[in-house]
Amino acid sequence: MSYDDNQISEPLREPAPVYCLKGLSGVTTGKCFSLTGETYIGRRQDCQIVLSAPGISRQHARIGLNNERYFLQDMESANGTFVNGIRIDTILLSPGDEISFDNIRFVFKESATGNPADDESISLQATLRRDMQARLRRTPPPEPNTEPVTRIMASKPKTSHGKGWVIGMTALSVALLAVLILGVGWLVLRH
Repeated sequence: MSYDDNQISEPLREPAPVYCLKGLSGVTTGKCFSLTGETYIGRRQDCQIVLSAPGISRQHARIGLNNERYFLQDMESANGTFVNGIRIDTILLSPGDEISFDNIRFVFKESATGNPADDESISLQATLRRDMQARLRRTPPPEPNTEPVTRIMASKPKTSHGKGWVIGMTALSVALLAVLILGVGWLVLRH
């Protein structure tokens, strides 16, 4: 039995999109880091994306694939991992998400098409998404603490004991003075 080529046909599959992290700041600006399988990001040389900056942990975060969706997981880094300005533990990524590790920023996107307009539209989408999320939140995110650690440690704690504390200390002082006077008077009379 022979088959005609027209009788058997497999559905055409579109090639799976290839994603990358495109650098938006610092030495990574404009560079596209392809994501294949599991990708570790950090200062360690065995990470797939090595970021040599003091605010980056040795193994800061990882990007993985789950059911054909990429996710980002913070690996308990000291300074955290942020997506669209929000600190995350684990999150599913969408094209246009802006990812920050300390002060190094990336955009999650399909691999470069060579068209600069695509990059601008993805950046605009991330900005619009970030603005919408900020409006939906009830309270604004806390401002980062920029005070030097030495200043925080050197500051004196503010205490508020009120008038009761002053009255109590005065009464104790008077009582001790009375005991001292009576004790001295008793010793003088005794001799």
